[in-house]
Amino acid sequence: MGKDKSKIGLIFKDEQQIKIFVPVLLVASVAVVYFASLFNGFVYDDTYTIVQNPFIKKINSIGILFNPSEYFYKSSEESYRPVATLSYIIFYQLWKANPFLFHLSSVLLHALNVLLVYLIAYNLTKKTYNAAVAGLVFAAFPAFSEAVFCVSYNEDILACLFMLLAVHPCFSF
Repeated sequence: MGKDKSKIGLIFKDEQQIKIFVPVLLVASVAVVYFASLFNGFVYDDTYTIVQNPFIKKINSIGILFNPSEYFYKSSEESYRPVATLSYIIFYQLWKANPFLFHLSSVLLHALNVLLVYLIAYNLTKKTYNAAVAGLVFAAFPAFSEAVFCVSYNEDILACLFMLLAVHPCFSF
């Protein structure tokens, strides 16, 4: 992590401790902020998108995802979101219509995004404290609360994930 003389460096004397502590802190902050969502049932559009959607219940639907004309005909969806729908198919195949596990997936995806924000901020500033603050702000920023609390809005989390994955190499120098 480099010679970071930040406030975090005053607490920990060993740089390896900092490398472990900050990601754990960030993931824990996501867990604290979104813990309540784990025990919610499906909300809003989740009922139609997950529970009552026969398209995601069949694994062979994956072959139709990238053929827009067939996708709209067979999925009855009004928007073309093949990556989000692919995530619903995969999650449904793994744990059927279990809202706890669907919500846990959203929380874990958001935690991954928070870690990527931290890495990008660290690569930009070379300061662990600044990067940790950026990660904490992103973890609790309310703009993503709807996407995390409502499973059928996970396209926002996924779009953020792919954007961060695309941007991260640009700042890894």
